[in-house]
Amino acid sequence: MFNYVTSGEVIDAMSDECETDLFIVCNIKVKMSKKDQYDTSGGDIKRTENWKPEEQNLEPKTYKYHVPK
Repeated sequence: MFNYVTSGEVIDAMSDECETDLFIVCNIKVKMSKKDQYDTSGGDIKRTENWKPEEQNLEPKTYKYHVPK
């Protein structure tokens, strides 16, 4: 299983300045109740306390590229 996390989330989690918990909610059931309104139910929660991402579990998916002038 994989989840997308931002570079900022990884940087914060790897720093010693604060403790970061990874909190994942998945399998939420969503149904439309009225126009532009949704009802949600269920969901599975996975929480990792004091998350420290390991390099071997990180895979870059996007890059920011600055085009030279």
